[in-house]
Amino acid sequence: MKSMTKKLTILLIVALLLVTMCALVACDPKDDGVKATAGKFTVQVLLPDGTPAEGVRVQLCVVDETKPGGLGACYMSKDIDDKGVSVQEWTEDLMEIHLENLPEGYKMKDSDAKKQIKKGELVVITLEQK
Repeated sequence: MKSMTKKLTILLIVALLLVTMCALVACDPKDDGVKATAGKFTVQVLLPDGTPAEGVRVQLCVVDETKPGGLGACYMSKDIDDKGVSVQEWTEDLMEIHLENLPEGYKMKDSDAKKQIKKGELVVITLEQK
């Protein structure tokens, strides 16, 4: 009987550990629920530690290879929300992302300097320290 009780206790402990590990994986703190929005342009701006940037404005410019510099009209920039997100709706299908009012001490990565976004996509831009 003692042997059976020990085995059941060990089995219960292992089961509890597995349930706890599964719960921790499912509750990833970096998963903030930000998703792409159909028919719109969704841009999220994060700091290197994964927290949302504050005070940034996102400007979208029309990609037009027939124009000098490859860009057409640039629309008025929009503030990001508390999750670092800007959702914008324009008629064009492809835009280039420009960021304004970056937090002091941060900059866009060189690889994000001419980052493009298609309608219906989510693009996450992580800033880097200067």
